[in-house]
Amino acid sequence: MAGTSTTGPPHTDQREDCMFIADTVPVLTRQDLCDRCPAAAHVRAVLPAGNDLLFCEHHARQHAPRLREIGALLSPEP
Repeated sequence: MAGTSTTGPPHTDQREDCMFIADTVPVLTRQDLCDRCPAAAHVRAVLPAGNDLLFCEHHARQHAPRLREIGALLSPEP
């Protein structure tokens, strides 16, 4: 077919990526704290480079739009 590439990985949607991330990232525990404040972490943001950030629910809601904009995957969704 003209205009299509057969090289590279097949396209996956973000929902599939989230399930993959959720299966491979350690579960948050009571010892995990928000990277912005001393509250317990409830949301993990996995950045495109592979590193992650932990957020309480308040900071997850605050930063979620920008994190999604840069391609971070949030688990669970705030």
